[in-house]
Amino acid sequence: MAGNTYTVNQSAYYRCPHDWANPKHAASHPDHPRSVQIPETQLDRLAALFFAERVFGPDRAALLTAQLPATDAAAAADQAAQEKTLKARIARIETAQHSKILELEDLPADRNDTGNQAYRARIRARFAELHDEREQLEAQLTALAKTTPQAADTALLDRLPLAGDILPGLPPRLKARLFEIFDVSLFWNKTDRQVTIRAELTETTLRYLADVLDPNKDGFDDTCPDQPEPAGDLGNTPRTVRLPQPSMRASGLMGRSGLK
Repeated sequence: MAGNTYTVNQSAYYRCPHDWANPKHAASHPDHPRSVQIPETQLDRLAALFFAERVFGPDRAALLTAQLPATDAAAAADQAAQEKTLKARIARIETAQHSKILELEDLPADRNDTGNQAYRARIRARFAELHDEREQLEAQLTALAKTTPQAADTALLDRLPLAGDILPGLPPRLKARLFEIFDVSLFWNKTDRQVTIRAELTETTLRYLADVLDPNKDGFDDTCPDQPEPAGDLGNTPRTVRLPQPSMRASGLMGRSGLK
């Protein structure tokens, strides 16, 4: 999803580039909603909740432990389930690619038939998309096979400060740096109205985090008063409609938040 600012009220939204009117997009993702976009202010509040509870909160270790495998056997079972899912998707792609090949073989080789040639081009384009997806899945499968499943270890969390709800007080520059350090990803499921948030904590994260949390840094206590208020429904282009603040729940250093 890419950022987009509406000039009517200067509200920033993240929008999926999927174009329902594009035949290639429609063919590759037939179940995709007609449009997918979400206000930046909604994501910002959810990210703040995630960091306050899952990263800088006193219950972070317990929350993470409850979500991750407690034993090596459970971790192995999770890995096996992931491998099964990847292999199943690869098998479906292989079947789809085979059907595309058969379609091409059955088409008459009439170079003067422009409709025929356009159909051939679409089949080849779809085959190429499937090939790219298959390569990505096979790479994930290879990486997964090199991973040794182990029970969850939350010891690294103990080295993080209990900074609490720190995001609202960070200026945009330091907030962006914090997201970069934790390699934060937000995935929005429009159908379920749910945001899944993931962050990665490593020794490198800890090393760079001090620069962001240092209260003596210039601008640390700055706020961003020009941030727009939430505007519009999550699934529609905003104009002048304003909705009440949504209730939020987080369940995930991976986390998942539902918008109600």
